[in-house]
Amino acid sequence: MMNKTYRRIFNGILKVGLFALVGMFIYMQVADGDKWNSTQSAFLQGFNEQRLPWLLIAILLIFVNLGVESFKWKFLMAKVLPITWLRAVESVLAGLAAGMITPGRIGDMGGRALLFRNKVSWRAIYPAVINSLSLNLSILLFGCLAAGYFLSTGALLSQGGIFLFAIGGLTAFGILFMLFFQLDDILKALAHLEMPISWKKKLLIWAGAFEMFGGRILLRALFYSSIRLLIFTFQFYCLLVFFQGSIPMVPAIAAIWLIYLVQVGIPIPPVLDVFARGGIALFFLKSLQINELATLSATFSLWLLNIVLPALVGYLILFKTKYQKSSLNAPVSS
Repeated sequence: MMNKTYRRIFNGILKVGLFALVGMFIYMQVADGDKWNSTQSAFLQGFNEQRLPWLLIAILLIFVNLGVESFKWKFLMAKVLPITWLRAVESVLAGLAAGMITPGRIGDMGGRALLFRNKVSWRAIYPAVINSLSLNLSILLFGCLAAGYFLSTGALLSQGGIFLFAIGGLTAFGILFMLFFQLDDILKALAHLEMPISWKKKLLIWAGAFEMFGGRILLRALFYSSIRLLIFTFQFYCLLVFFQGSIPMVPAIAAIWLIYLVQVGIPIPPVLDVFARGGIALFFLKSLQINELATLSATFSLWLLNIVLPALVGYLILFKTKYQKSSLNAPVSS
């Protein structure tokens, strides 16, 4: 009886705390009236019947994006804890809610795991790590392609600046590529180093869990993540066109990939999320003659559509969930 009482108290504190953090984060991001005023001004300037379809496409792509991510998540979870399609959608939304209030959205992994109520729910951490690595790897890949494009055209930045982006991106891509495809072997190698026996056991348990995700599974995860990256890239482009008008597609998309490349390499604190996104976007898009108002409005709108609105739904899902203690160190069987 006491355990049930403590669990209810824990659930209540966790839910209230999450509600307070989510509410405070959203308020801090949108309390600045300049964002709303600039977005409203750009919306009124850009609103016409000819450009309205671009906005509608951006809105519809929310559901396409969510669908692809949920499909990928269901596919990855099948190795540790098979789930239904609806459960996959709920878990993705819950991850967005938890990730929104953490630097680099690292809380997304824990948010997805919180949704599962059995004693080994933290097994969801393993596919969540694969999911996160696959998306970051696809961003690095397309970011390097974008750097190569601008190196060949001489547009956007100086050749030296783009060269540095290319070298940095390729280096990060190589490291993450090895981590993504050899994570189990890396953990096994670390277990042979001098350390407490308990640490070695944990590393071997984790290595065994990641070993279940073979090369074909990892390649499919990378493919799905690349599809998702293309979706929210085109979504960003649609918003830019809506707010400004005609924009050359190829250089704009390449610039967007560089924006994502920089974002993935910087663990932005939640309180600075929108400001940092806007600043990075301005840096890359101003050379393409995209005005500042359109850039900031598109960045802010994308944040609202892809993060805030789904995260609010995710919070409601987390609010109705009862949390139970589970262990990340529990052995995982295939």
